[in-house]
Amino acid sequence: MSMNSSALRDILCDPPHPELLESLNESSSHKSLLPLLDVEIQRSSARLQRLREYRNALASPVYSLLPELLSRIFFIYAYDNETLFDLRWTKLLLVCRRWYNVAIRTPELWSFVQLTRSTDMSHSAVLYDIFEADEWRVGVQLSRAGTWPLIVKADFHPEASEAHTDLLLAIANRQRLSALIIDRTNHTIDKIVRDLADRPRPLLRTLSICNTWWSRDDQEKTVYPKLPDGLLRDALPHLSDLYISEMLLNWGLLRGLRSLRISFDTHDAIPFSMEDLIDALGRCPLLEYFQLRAPRSGVPRVANSWQSASLPRIAVISIRAPVHLCADVVQSVRDAPPMARIYVHQCPPEEVYLGTPDVEDDDPTGTASDLEDTLAALISYTGAHARNDDSPVIRSVSVMQSENMHFWTNDMYFIRVLGCLHAEQNGRELISWEDVPRHPEFVGIAGHVPTEPVDLSNRLLSDILSSWPLERATHLDMREAEYFREVQWDAVFSAMHAVTTVILHPWSETADTFIDYLYTHLRMQQRRRVSHIIFDAAQVRPYSSTRMYSINNVVGDESRSRRAMMRTLVYNKEASSAGSPLYTVEVINDDRGHLIAPSPDVDWSELYHDLEEGFVYQGVLYNSGTGRIGTARNSFQIDS
Repeated sequence: MSMNSSALRDILCDPPHPELLESLNESSSHKSLLPLLDVEIQRSSARLQRLREYRNALASPVYSLLPELLSRIFFIYAYDNETLFDLRWTKLLLVCRRWYNVAIRTPELWSFVQLTRSTDMSHSAVLYDIFEADEWRVGVQLSRAGTWPLIVKADFHPEASEAHTDLLLAIANRQRLSALIIDRTNHTIDKIVRDLADRPRPLLRTLSICNTWWSRDDQEKTVYPKLPDGLLRDALPHLSDLYISEMLLNWGLLRGLRSLRISFDTHDAIPFSMEDLIDALGRCPLLEYFQLRAPRSGVPRVANSWQSASLPRIAVISIRAPVHLCADVVQSVRDAPPMARIYVHQCPPEEVYLGTPDVEDDDPTGTASDLEDTLAALISYTGAHARNDDSPVIRSVSVMQSENMHFWTNDMYFIRVLGCLHAEQNGRELISWEDVPRHPEFVGIAGHVPTEPVDLSNRLLSDILSSWPLERATHLDMREAEYFREVQWDAVFSAMHAVTTVILHPWSETADTFIDYLYTHLRMQQRRRVSHIIFDAAQVRPYSSTRMYSINNVVGDESRSRRAMMRTLVYNKEASSAGSPLYTVEVINDDRGHLIAPSPDVDWSELYHDLEEGFVYQGVLYNSGTGRIGTARNSFQIDS
């Protein structure tokens, strides 16, 4: 509501209704006065409300913000809280009339259109009701978005009606479509891509299709949908961002992209030429983001080792593929900036994944020696990139190790090592070994080794860490290491001499083996190995644990976590007697009090006794100097 002094003056000068005054002058009956008084009460209430609004506008800086600034604040709020598509930001409309008017007249807020799947698609009536609701909501959004470019997101249940597909195409046929994101598909995917290809769409810059539907041919082979050549060649002249999952495409038509993500999460052999891929990268010199999830089989080696692509603007390279393909791709990329993030995840060979017999010795992509040599080349490549004079400094290392995951007959470790530019306080959810990390890293390598003999995993860890410049890496994050043997700690610390802080889940076997390692190191070397230990309690379960990879899954997480913390304090007492105590022991993300029950009567001296600096709980340092009040401390802030 703008500050209109003329309107305010009109409200202040607005007299009672003349008919009411006349009735009073004529001494009308009570019965005739009552409805006139009711009308006057309603008018006076509305007048009072308007006066309050003007008063608030004068008193509050927010009320006096220009509509352009207020609408920008609304958008930032909706974007940061990820509510643009689901429209949960519209609760702002209920705050006051002015916010309602500003939001209604902000077309960008209404330009994020979502067609969601139902949680129950078993009944046609449910389908019809969902479609009617979507159709009405989309109509309102399109009306309020006006001519603003649209970003459309769709997620189709396999049983979704074709009416939803028609609605999507009706929206897509608008010339102001700037981005189309399809998270899940059904049998209508061919109709959708054919319709998209039938006319130019000059504003469409982002196309993302995650296909989840395919058919079988007469030989029971999978038939994947394909992007029409006309779509990439003619219909999308300004396409800059392309994400395609489980769909075929003509690589020769890719050019001028800023981001490219291709995913095949399948065991099927896909018509896939490395030469075509590298040629496509070469035609995208401004590419900034490249992610490839390749099939585990059916991809031949590059015939021409001289073939390469110059990517001087690349910011992220993320590859999950068989080891030879990982090596072929990264070694074919040249001119990558020193700041570029590189993550390489080598998949196990198909025969290892499925538990089939070993490959023949003459298979150049599958022999053990070839796999080992190619993995060594990958480690060397990421090491050279990290050691570039202009590369950023690695300040934290994150290690993930999982055992016996998704293999039929082979005991395998999955090991992932990430070199990060800073340490993260918030605990991460453990994710599948097949996923690309969801947090920023500078360099990263993931691979698979047999669980026995253990020196194979030690060697992989040592080779990766030794290839990186870790002279200033002070934090070691072991929260994603489900199980870490005591002897493996030697491999890590032999390559990371600057580590001062280790971050652990207290319920994990990794925490137990780390404490065992600390005891062994103290008794052999008579000094501490690290200065700070941080226990992350975010994922502690209060009762019996059912963790798939836990060796001792009878005792609950809460009991194991408290036991690990007490073992650490007992270790510190022995270390203090040896003249080498820990600086701090810290507990973070213990909002529910799994490790320390919330109470104003906690005797912190029992916890910080023998610690050099004190005990840190939920970001507060307690020691003899701070007493019960404590002082704020951020153990994740690394000095530059």
